[in-house]
Amino acid sequence: MNAALLSLTVWTALAVADGGPCVDDVPSRAARADLVIDGRVRGRYTGSARHRDTSSHHEASQSYFNVTLRPRRVIKGWLQRTHDGAGYLPVVVGPFALNEDRVNCVPAVTVGARYLVFLAGNGTAVSGGRPTAQQTMLFFQLSGFPAVYSSETASLARQYSCTGCSK
Repeated sequence: MNAALLSLTVWTALAVADGGPCVDDVPSRAARADLVIDGRVRGRYTGSARHRDTSSHHEASQSYFNVTLRPRRVIKGWLQRTHDGAGYLPVVVGPFALNEDRVNCVPAVTVGARYLVFLAGNGTAVSGGRPTAQQTMLFFQLSGFPAVYSSETASLARQYSCTGCSK
């Protein structure tokens, strides 16, 4: 067996053992995420805050899409608050699929449902054609599959989102 094939075999075995972005357990997703949000899916993001597709049965013109998420609380990381400080600005998150795609690790979500969402990075500004005087929404990529919200999943996410700790 040559060294390149051995390296590929070891890397593949580690990737499968790690689960990649399709990791199922909440502790692993929380630990690897830069931002963990408890929020509700408002609808598909269409590029305009005035027009959202809130139909969960609408046929997609493309197989993957982004959604607008209304954060309820931030479990890990930091997210910009509204100008009056009463809540958080909505965020655009993706990609998602109509049906869960485990081959490409793209999850499906239900509009109106509450999830723990595991995100990567600090977000990228999305203008959506709105005037610059309004606050901009941020786009985040998923770092793992969202978990349906429950007190148990939220507790696990908080426990493993500790920054500066080692588990």
